[in-house]
Amino acid sequence: MYYDKKITLIKENNFTTDAEGNEIPTQTEYEAYCGEISINQSEFFSASLQKFKPEMAVEMHEEEYSGEQKAYFDDDKSKIYDIYRTFTKKNGKLELYLTRKTGGI
Repeated sequence: MYYDKKITLIKENNFTTDAEGNEIPTQTEYEAYCGEISINQSEFFSASLQKFKPEMAVEMHEEEYSGEQKAYFDDDKSKIYDIYRTFTKKNGKLELYLTRKTGGI
């Protein structure tokens, strides 16, 4: 598979407090490359049982992923996806399954 799509993985680490006392998550971002894969019918069914709607699936190198919870593509921070499931393949590859929340982040 050709990895032609840039993915930025976001890991929320801890929280800091702003001047008003609100907790704000601190984030670490990591860029990698991936390839988009199709989502099969059984994934749509399994995800719907968990109240998720799969929007995208990508394959990347397993060593480039370390438990990040969110991602965006091609520097477009207006579309942040939640990573709701991962699948490790035998060939050192990893599949990420992503969804977007509706009605805001």
